[in-house]
Amino acid sequence: MNSPFAASFFRVFFAGLILGGCGPQSFPANFFVAAEPEVQFASPALVHFRDSLSGPSFRADAGFFSAGAWNDPYLSSQWYFYNSGQDVPASGRGLAGADIRLPAGDSFPSVASPVILALIDTGVDRSHSDLNQDMYFVNRGEAGPDALGRDKAFNGVDDDGNGFADDVHGWSFADDSNVQNDSLGHGTHLAGLLSAKSGNGKGIFAPWTGFRILPVQIFSGSHPSVPAQKIAGAIRYAVDSGAKVISASFGTPHFSQELYDAVVYAMAKDVLFVSAVGNFRKNLNEEPSYPASFRLENQIAAAAADSWDLAAEFTNFGHVVDVFAPGVQIFSTLPRDQYGFRSGTSQACPLVAAVAAQIRAQYPDKSAFQVKSQILNAADEKSGLTGFSLTGRRLNAKNAIAGLTGERLRLADETRSRKVSYTLESEHPYRSRTEVRIPLQLDADVAGFRLHFEKFVTHSADTLTIRNSSGVPVQRLSGSLGEFWSALIEGSAATVEFTSDAYVSDWGWKVDRIELIPR
Repeated sequence: MNSPFAASFFRVFFAGLILGGCGPQSFPANFFVAAEPEVQFASPALVHFRDSLSGPSFRADAGFFSAGAWNDPYLSSQWYFYNSGQDVPASGRGLAGADIRLPAGDSFPSVASPVILALIDTGVDRSHSDLNQDMYFVNRGEAGPDALGRDKAFNGVDDDGNGFADDVHGWSFADDSNVQNDSLGHGTHLAGLLSAKSGNGKGIFAPWTGFRILPVQIFSGSHPSVPAQKIAGAIRYAVDSGAKVISASFGTPHFSQELYDAVVYAMAKDVLFVSAVGNFRKNLNEEPSYPASFRLENQIAAAAADSWDLAAEFTNFGHVVDVFAPGVQIFSTLPRDQYGFRSGTSQACPLVAAVAAQIRAQYPDKSAFQVKSQILNAADEKSGLTGFSLTGRRLNAKNAIAGLTGERLRLADETRSRKVSYTLESEHPYRSRTEVRIPLQLDADVAGFRLHFEKFVTHSADTLTIRNSSGVPVQRLSGSLGEFWSALIEGSAATVEFTSDAYVSDWGWKVDRIELIPR
């Protein structure tokens, strides 16, 4: 059989092949530490918070950019809303259009009856000058004067009889208090994605009009570890407070009956539950993360993508994942009137929840399951997400609101394509500090191709990137991926790059076949 390559078949080992300065972007060491709560169960079952800030904080008076309908000076850093390929501090340039695809005008119509979106997290610093206070939930049963003329918000009485005194703006299950101080910063960062003031000439913007935020605190500086049943209580509290969507950026590798029952309770009340899948580059088919891995019909499991529409190097993956959303170097608000970059599936989660809440407000007759289906159908298939979930789709807000079907990738025509043997592999195990670049050149009559990986097992920080003939990354691979076909690579040329850090190595990877699609 004639070789599809200009040269004969060859086998590549990485010893002695150095790719000087041409590998994928390197990230700070702490980038791979969980940027969402890292949780473990002990006895009794405790959930522990751990967080990493992946970028510097900024004061509110600095500015970079002004464009479009908004004059918010940090708009250019919000690539997740508006990605034109601009240069973003701390993350560099991205791919134009690799964002959540806001509708024209970058905003949504006003709604008659906003729904409640519960943010179950570390609380919110609502004193931040760039957070829109009008977008926060007010418990009317705990607002206004009581029979004695006292303000119900501060009278120490459970005026509405829900078991929580003075919970006018939510409740802290971490501190058993109506006061939520976000000393951890995580919840305030997510809150900026949901409620930043728009067009105020300051900071960042958020486009949403369809919901009010109910902050429910489950971690605090004084209580970074809480029993699982408290988190279950927080979920039930959000449901009983009228939430139609819950954003849950937490997870644990251990099953909890209390958590499961709480999400089932939410399902029975027609509440859509959006879960972050975790940041440990684990295959959730083999190592579950709860509550995302409960896989109930009212759940959406959100993974993280970067500004190139590639799966984030830290994101968990597997059949549990429903949709990807931006989660790498996300710029948002921080406590004490600051801003900063954070990364994680935590950041992807509220973006999906916001779209869900916007749909529920604009189309109040739709059930949680119908909204979930609408979001997943509207999402765009992306090559860089292929293999990391069943669909490989990234959130598309415009399509989701309009009820449109998202982009679908071109599929290989099995009747015309041909599969041939081909071997390309790393050392087993590969070496640390590896940087290699392997050009692939096929015959001119090839319109596209896919690589079959017989086995792929690397450390999460050690990545294989496939670039097309223009140098654009098509797919970035790392972790325990097993056997799979790569995404379809358009054209007859590509480059395979593999880099490993100075630390842990693993078995490596092996390509044993290639599928060729003729012109």
